[in-house]
Amino acid sequence: MITPFQEGVISLTPDGHSTSIRVHVQNLKGEWIIGGIYGRIATEDHGIVNSNRGSQIIPIDELLSDYMMMDKTKKDKTIDSLKKDSILAAEVIASHFPCREYGIDFGLNLEGKPILFEVNTTPSISSFAKIDRAIWKKIVEIRKMQNEG
Repeated sequence: MITPFQEGVISLTPDGHSTSIRVHVQNLKGEWIIGGIYGRIATEDHGIVNSNRGSQIIPIDELLSDYMMMDKTKKDKTIDSLKKDSILAAEVIASHFPCREYGIDFGLNLEGKPILFEVNTTPSISSFAKIDRAIWKKIVEIRKMQNEG
């Protein structure tokens, strides 16, 4: 079995599936907000969790509850941590690479704690349309508001 990791962080479900999380963060009138969050599960045993390489895109609740076996309290705490960490990452990266939105990728360490993998400055939102059209529409609406000034 290939051990999936990025920057030394192993991100696996308890049954050994590679996993990652995408958080979409947008700046609206000087405030960073969360546009949406989803999870990815690798469908092949090559250790790469990327929708272009066959990973399954799933709602974050499903990833944390069904695949990571988190109870409601742990799931809610993890989602809160993902949101806070994403806002902090956006604030830091924006001072060096200003953008109006970022796609922030996380793994989960063996204790289920979110670990930042990377920050994407030109994030796609097509995966949100596949799992929840309402989230996709919210991101598009925020983009329209950003264009209005």
